[in-house]
Amino acid sequence: MGVNLLFGRARVFATAMTVSFGAMAAPGTYTVIDLGPLGQASGALANAMSADGRIAGQVQQRRRGSTGFATGPGGKRVRLLGSLGGLGTQAWGINSHGEVVGTSYPPATDHGSNPHAFVTDATGRSMVDLGTFGGSYSGASAINAQGEVVGEAADPTDTPRAFMTRAGSHGLIDLGTLGGTSAQATGITDDGRVTGWSYADPLDTWPHAFLTGREGLGMVDLGALPTGLWSAAYGVNGSGQVVGAADLGNGHRHAFVTGPGGAGLRDADTANPQLDSELDAVNAGGQAVGQRWHGDSHYHAIVTNLAGTAVYPLTTLADAPASVELITAHGIDDAGEVAANGSNGHVYLLVPKTAWTE
Repeated sequence: MGVNLLFGRARVFATAMTVSFGAMAAPGTYTVIDLGPLGQASGALANAMSADGRIAGQVQQRRRGSTGFATGPGGKRVRLLGSLGGLGTQAWGINSHGEVVGTSYPPATDHGSNPHAFVTDATGRSMVDLGTFGGSYSGASAINAQGEVVGEAADPTDTPRAFMTRAGSHGLIDLGTLGGTSAQATGITDDGRVTGWSYADPLDTWPHAFLTGREGLGMVDLGALPTGLWSAAYGVNGSGQVVGAADLGNGHRHAFVTGPGGAGLRDADTANPQLDSELDAVNAGGQAVGQRWHGDSHYHAIVTNLAGTAVYPLTTLADAPASVELITAHGIDDAGEVAANGSNGHVYLLVPKTAWTE
């Protein structure tokens, strides 16, 4: 029995629902900077944020599909990325040097369903096709300060395999699995510890979140919640603190956090057992962002407190326009700034105004 893991860093424009929470911690507040649709009439999405506040994502262009973008720190100096020769590029990761990774279509798969992973140089002008493990597709999810890239690439049977590259090399290294046939890498620390998800049995029944040692060696199963069967990791910080989503056992999935080194996977959203949630990114201080939703719509961006013990809707903490709901958040930098997406197709930078207290 397979599990659909494509909810990770969900890209959905929807009107979010309002949920009330008990005061489990004193939340901070944010000043909102509207970065707009980045010059594109159809809107934009922020998919990632570096430790120093650079943002990467995609804009929707009429007649050209999606085009990747990247900014400098603070959302400044927006630049559009090229492609691998086809139409359609999406940026999924960026490091503090401005190097970007993601997916793009080569000419042979133009308008098709077979994108390839890419990495750019710091200017974003040079884009390298990272290829596959002999299959039809690949995608890059994250890049660390050393320029090591992680993601998934198809083998000759088109089974997804987790990969990483070494600094200074574009060759894909298969990270193996937890015992199944499929895996995907989604995050990497600066010392090369990789997180993601892998099926844990030969029948690919249930996936589990994993964390490796340095240089991607030694994949460790992070387990699942006590009441659930599966988990998937989407982000990791320098201490090895992992965030993602895990099965509750009641038909819903919840955001999870771990301690340093991936220890102690636990539910971060205990107040809402009938809603779905996930966390996609975590900064050096352990604060994480993601989204919560109900059914196929009603998305709203969320942020944890510093301890990861409570989750808050970002719209209630930010001075966004009254007509705008912050629906997803896929990046948080080490200063606590958040890259969020609005219901109007704009990208927003949230800058801390008052501090979080425990």
